Amino acid sequence: MDNFKISSIPELIFGTGTIKGLTNIITARGFTHIAVITGGNSFISSTYWIKLKQELSESKINYVNYQSVGETNPETVDGIVSNLKDNRTDVIVAIGGGTVLDTAKAVSAMLCMDG
Repeated sequence: MDNFKISSIPELIFGTGTIKGLTNIITARGFTHIAVITGGNSFISSTYWIKLKQELSESKINYVNYQSVGETNPETVDGIVSNLKDNRTDVIVAIGGGTVLDTAKAVSAMLCMDG
């Protein structure tokens, strides 16, 4: 599959290997506080996660990681939003499949809402 980008708000970037440019994308936009939502253990136990954490640290990007396992549900979304409400979060980064993307979209929407 060729890489592609959907030009809308929020910005969605898809494609094989796009993780290699993630830190550059974040810093180019001036973001310094991110939340990374991943799926089960496959990504966070990979060398990609180790390398990404190192790059984020070297770029002075503060991050927190949340895992979304199984179908997206209100409890997961509410829990993540509750934790992020008290912290400055510039951007939500989703790395994974459909459930991860659904969770990240819901978290992004709920962070903008009161109650």
